[in-house]
Amino acid sequence: MSKQYITLKDIAKALNLSASTVSRAMRNNPAISEET
Repeated sequence: MSKQYITLKDIAKALNLSASTVSRAMRNNPAISEET
């Protein structure tokens, strides 16, 4: 059985955000607001 990995693109699509926004949020970039 092969593993299925969740990618930044998967998360972004589910949240209706861009992959770069998700990436920045995961790295605690100050340019991303708490609201996002």
